[in-house]
Amino acid sequence: MGLKMVTNRNKKNVIEVPQSSKSLSQTDYKSLNDRALQCLEMVLDKLGLLQHGKQVGEQFLALNPLRNDDELGSFTIHMPTGKWSDFAIGDAGGDIVSLVAYLNGYPQHQAYQYLVAVLEEHSVPTTVVVANTEFSECAAQPIKELEDRLCMPVPADAPSMPESFGGIGKPTAGWVYRSREGDVLLHQLRFSNPGGNGKTYRPCTCWHTKTGYQWRFGAVPQPRPLYNLDELTKRPKAKVIVVEGEKSAEAAAKLFPDYVATTCFGGANGVLKTDLTDLYGREILIWPDNDEAGRKYAEELIKRLHLVAPTTVISVMKILDIRPVLHDGKTSFELGFETPEKWDAADALAMGWTADLIASLGKEYYETFFPPRKEYAPEGFRVDDKGVWVWKQRKDDNGIWQRVCSRIDVAALTRSKESSDWGLLLHIVDLDEKVHEVVLPKDMLSGSGDLYRQMLLNYGAVIASQPQTKEALTEYLMSSNPPDRVLCVTATGWSGENFVLPHKSYGPTNERVFFQSTNFSKVSPVATSGDKAEWDSHIGIKCLGNSRLMLAICISLAGPFLKHLEEENGGFHFRGESSTGKTKALTVAGSVWGGNGMIKSWRGTSNGLEGLALQFNDLILILDEMGQVRPADAGDIAYTLGNGQKKVWADRYGKARDTKEWRFFYLSSGEISLAQHMAQDKQQIRAGQEVRLLDIPANAGRGLGIFENIHGAENAANFADQLQEACGQYYGTLGDSLLKFITANNSRIQEAIEQIRATQKEFTSEAISVTSHGQVHRAAAKFGLVAGIGEYCIRNGLLPWGERGAFQAARTCFDAWMLERGGDVASEQLRALNQVKEIIQRYGESKFQLANCPGLSGERISDRYGFRTQDNNDGTEYWIFPEVYNSVLCNGFDQREVTKALIERNFLILDSGGKSSVSKKFSDMNKPMRLYGIKGDIIN
Repeated sequence: MGLKMVTNRNKKNVIEVPQSSKSLSQTDYKSLNDRALQCLEMVLDKLGLLQHGKQVGEQFLALNPLRNDDELGSFTIHMPTGKWSDFAIGDAGGDIVSLVAYLNGYPQHQAYQYLVAVLEEHSVPTTVVVANTEFSECAAQPIKELEDRLCMPVPADAPSMPESFGGIGKPTAGWVYRSREGDVLLHQLRFSNPGGNGKTYRPCTCWHTKTGYQWRFGAVPQPRPLYNLDELTKRPKAKVIVVEGEKSAEAAAKLFPDYVATTCFGGANGVLKTDLTDLYGREILIWPDNDEAGRKYAEELIKRLHLVAPTTVISVMKILDIRPVLHDGKTSFELGFETPEKWDAADALAMGWTADLIASLGKEYYETFFPPRKEYAPEGFRVDDKGVWVWKQRKDDNGIWQRVCSRIDVAALTRSKESSDWGLLLHIVDLDEKVHEVVLPKDMLSGSGDLYRQMLLNYGAVIASQPQTKEALTEYLMSSNPPDRVLCVTATGWSGENFVLPHKSYGPTNERVFFQSTNFSKVSPVATSGDKAEWDSHIGIKCLGNSRLMLAICISLAGPFLKHLEEENGGFHFRGESSTGKTKALTVAGSVWGGNGMIKSWRGTSNGLEGLALQFNDLILILDEMGQVRPADAGDIAYTLGNGQKKVWADRYGKARDTKEWRFFYLSSGEISLAQHMAQDKQQIRAGQEVRLLDIPANAGRGLGIFENIHGAENAANFADQLQEACGQYYGTLGDSLLKFITANNSRIQEAIEQIRATQKEFTSEAISVTSHGQVHRAAAKFGLVAGIGEYCIRNGLLPWGERGAFQAARTCFDAWMLERGGDVASEQLRALNQVKEIIQRYGESKFQLANCPGLSGERISDRYGFRTQDNNDGTEYWIFPEVYNSVLCNGFDQREVTKALIERNFLILDSGGKSSVSKKFSDMNKPMRLYGIKGDIIN
């Protein structure tokens, strides 16, 4: 631009900053204004006016961020003096200080202070003489510390928006924009211009300042929210009507009660600045204003929605050439009505249109728009609205076009980041003219092709039955090479900044990422039903006071955070007798992401483990009834799930086969623990397996099975039935809300990680001591991580619990785990001690001969383990042969570690020299021998 900044580095102006706004004189303001004019370009840039403005003579033309201003000319700043005005709405001021006050919503003295700090920060040649300490601290601070923070959503402790705004008075109307969770984001206010000359819209937002909260007029950051965003979230399956302006949206809600009414912030000029994510893939009706701006609004909406989500069904309300007329108590339509310029839904409501009258309109008043189709077909084929055609050459003539199937467009080729897993992005038009966007893996085209044709038929395609046309369809798909390429993933979860589910992708970028799987016949259980508020009231609130249920929900929420937390996989196992409610905890956890299909069985997991794990990558895998799978398989499954990938096998050429990786926490249930299950097959559980699958007693100890609070139900069984029914009706909305929240901008996930880690650190410091074994530290860290995730979700309104609710639930479950475990030492020691205890309990009388006891000297025992004696306190001592001690009592463990554990707990009798074996001679022994002596106290 042509601005010329004049700066005299040798001249120093002196500006005195007085104590309060009352002591500021006109000279003070003039001096500061003069300094600001010398570096006007920098000041305008700081105010956000420079980028889209330009200089015309002595005037600088800018866009007014306080209104929907998209054309230069009305808002001007006189560069020599700083005087400014907006002719469109009548706002004006006499200097740069007043411009700062106007744009930032400051009082004059605060605008003065702000501008002083701006000039100081940017080393403008001026000396500020500070008259008192009140302003001295402000003037000395860097400008970034003086900048105020926009609060969206509005904090709970912020004051209500004022009813009147100084010189512009009270708004004539206002509308509240809310977050998906229902929190207030901002107010859109309408004011009457002076003299009744039109109206002005101004967004009012809440700001956090050094002195507290303030409500200000100002531009709303992009991307901007849709109006009624909370309703769009509550009713994810409802149709949507999009209008221009909030007033029209309120009217449309009355005329289309089955729809959610919304508008882009800023009306016709707001499409490109609005987050349209919540409209993707839905059935949309657009009712634009009757003018050129309205037509452009509809065109831009259609273009954006079809660009990102081609399956979005979009219709546009045509201009109504009729109007309702009441005659003798009956309503009829008057033909030939000329719709006025700018006529909209609010005008229709005022005219007398009702929901019933709107519903009576025929299809001729709606125009449906399909996504633009690229007329691509490989050589020898053509595609039109009637279908796919293949050219068949005949001997007796020039040939004919033969129909292969209904319309199927190959929109793009798909491939992974590694340029593998190639596929086809298809747009399939069914008999209802609905477009299905389907990813077809190319490897499904191999063989007979029955599988891929079954897939196409499932989406409504019509395929000719002749064998030659089936071959032609395969050739059409196989030879298609459209110019566009899109990214695909074969597992759910993170792909860059996007989070991909089978039916939906979340993320702040416009990049489209598709889920690709050959397992199309199994519908993904990841889905939504009902709305978030219903999940909260019927499930979330009912889990309060139930530590196992709350922990299960927090575990289910953990998946999307694990990548950024750089955490290893892990599992939690609810163990308990039948009918304690274990499966209900799994059902509640599943409701976070989907319906009852979220719960899988251990029995069906050993086959197809990799495919199942990839289906729930970055989510949660839920496995019921461990006892149904063979003990050997249970150990392998637990190890593989915790490892995050299958064993790497070589192909027939000796090359390592590609393996898929997954990342999640998994949740399990069973009547016995993994260690007990593997022991049935005479297997020892490895310490790594035990820590990766944490065993939690399902019984909470309140006489209610897994429950601790049944919230007024008749009994635990009745409460379990209520939860089961609720989870079948309301599901998936919590997970959907979480993904929308953490992918809304790039900073949220990092903020989440910091908060989760802080809670995890607090948890471990409270739950264990520094001397606890490393295995216990790992377990506590895992419980603490789950607690941190729960607390993060509570703070951000995703879970309907009070602060520290998740923390206390995790702590209760951790303490139960510790109690069952038996201490905070290594699990190998605990299992070794249990083994010694069980052997002595089982064989104390049958394998140990009673020694030095009159009348029993002739007792003979086969396979004798040793002797038993009475000590001086009438307690029993067991003296064990060394070979039995090593091969039986220490079987599966390091003999030295077992001995160490027995000594530490004072269960092993030492000789006078402190050796672990003692020289003994009993009545039927020829000579003394060294035996291991174990106190009978170990049984207790």
